Amino acid sequence: MVDGRELVARFDVERACGDITKEFNASRSLVASEYLVAQAFREYRVLAEGQAICAIRLVDKEWATQLFWGKGADEKLSERYEANRPLVDSWLRELRGTSLECDPQRVQSLGAELLSLLLETPGLERRKPYSFASKFLHCHAPQHLPMVDGRARRAVADLQKQWGLAPGERVDREEDRVHNYGRWISFYSVLIGALTPDERKRLLAADQESPWPQFRRTNSLLRVLDKVFYRRGKPPAKQSKPISPNKE
Repeated sequence: MVDGRELVARFDVERACGDITKEFNASRSLVASEYLVAQAFREYRVLAEGQAICAIRLVDKEWATQLFWGKGADEKLSERYEANRPLVDSWLRELRGTSLECDPQRVQSLGAELLSLLLETPGLERRKPYSFASKFLHCHAPQHLPMVDGRARRAVADLQKQWGLAPGERVDREEDRVHNYGRWISFYSVLIGALTPDERKRLLAADQESPWPQFRRTNSLLRVLDKVFYRRGKPPAKQSKPISPNKE
């Protein structure tokens, strides 16, 4: 298996800065959506009592998590969250004191607790809201818990193949969401830990300086990397079939 610096080389920081400035942050709708969602959360703090339903609906709508597939999913998740506010608060406070780069095992453990709490919401057994849960948790702990959506999974899996991981070690398998969330955390831990201070500075500057002034904010490095993989996972454009000439 290659080391972290080889992973960074394959990741290509220069290209990543372009992914941010010329792709993600060049979209007014994406930047505005990110800014709007961020206003609803205080980092590493549980949502105020009664606010969970609003935050859940906002994340679902702005980041297309498809909660509509589960009837009343937003209300069930809100009830689950409100009933466990003290637990969520204690886990978030502990997360804040850990390091994703230096202690990924502890981050994985706490992330598993938070993810399980949402995925085991009564009434949602048939369709687990995995994409929603990871995005909702990222809003709470943006330096520790990554988003997991289909586009980013595709891009990370491609990079992992180049990195030398066997197909069975991919993070996007369906059968064990919580376990694979830990692998996802581990991947980002290695990547972030291998970036030099200058590379981190370049990525953060590219993200902070490129949006329109009214939407500029300081994002975590984890959020910046998520933007990169989201753009890299964009499905290729479908090519229209050539029109056959009329046969005589």
